[in-house]
Amino acid sequence: YYYKRLESITSFNNELNGYFQLCKFYTHLQTPQYWSKKEKIVSYKWSDYQPLAARLISRSIMDNSTVKLEQKRTTEIINAYLSSVNNDKYSTSIDDIFYQRLVGERLKNFYGKAIVKIGNKKITMTDLYKLKPVINSQEYKPLEQTIINAMHSLNPLHLKDGIKIFGLGDGHAGNLMTNNGLTDYFFIDYEYAGNHSPYVDMAKPIYLDSFWRVWLGDQIKTKENFKIQAKTIDDKLIIDHNFQLSKIEFTILKSKMEGIIFEFNKHLGKNRVDSDWEDILNSAIFCCAFLTKNITRFEENLFLLNLTYAIISGSFVEYYKNILRAVPK
Repeated sequence: YYYKRLESITSFNNELNGYFQLCKFYTHLQTPQYWSKKEKIVSYKWSDYQPLAARLISRSIMDNSTVKLEQKRTTEIINAYLSSVNNDKYSTSIDDIFYQRLVGERLKNFYGKAIVKIGNKKITMTDLYKLKPVINSQEYKPLEQTIINAMHSLNPLHLKDGIKIFGLGDGHAGNLMTNNGLTDYFFIDYEYAGNHSPYVDMAKPIYLDSFWRVWLGDQIKTKENFKIQAKTIDDKLIIDHNFQLSKIEFTILKSKMEGIIFEFNKHLGKNRVDSDWEDILNSAIFCCAFLTKNITRFEENLFLLNLTYAIISGSFVEYYKNILRAVPK
């Protein structure tokens, strides 16, 4: 057995209650064996399974076992979404890792006093927010506008009136344990599970699982595999790069967008889907790209790459449709 010690009684309650709600809709979970509210611990059976994220990074190439596992995972999640879809009370702690990072201390602590290098110039992040980005000749919204949009779209007072599902909350590949052959798996960490927006729920798996060479670039030497240049001209931030998703990264991204997001919307129909679902998904993915790590701590090229995808994430759905159109049939 191993013990998971939670930081607060609230976190302890969320972890335990999350499991007992999730098991109504998900089959691949780890059952708590013992818990103590006084000590704020929950124990689970020990397993020699490892996080899928670590296996994906070490493999870095596509194989049938990876595809089959992703298909199983996608099927379980979309089935859970469709069987739990509701308009009931918004009940979740997922806001702690999305909305609160925007309006709380993290955004300010990460970037409030940061100064970065763009080409031969140094600029504060707050000034960079205002620049109009042009990435590979494509115009995007300034970061300032993306942040304002996200603060609205991810506000719990806004989300509480939208469609809801019972989701894992933090269901990225780092919280998916798999065996060596990738034939079996189970989800872990239920602290952020709850009745919340499917578009926020799916943001971490979409970004963290598909763009690991971006946000984990310092750990896997991504800098050797791409070229990127940036400069400022008047009120524009101009970035040119040749980074592309690998086959395995694109397959995972497509599985989540087509197999979960678009499939969910299709089943609900236009009259039930949130009218601003794209804004919600874009905003949640932006939080993953910009507020998971302090991107100014990367070396210059990796900072620019992470900045690029933080900017792109403000229009992520359109970005996905564009790369989908560019893939040969």
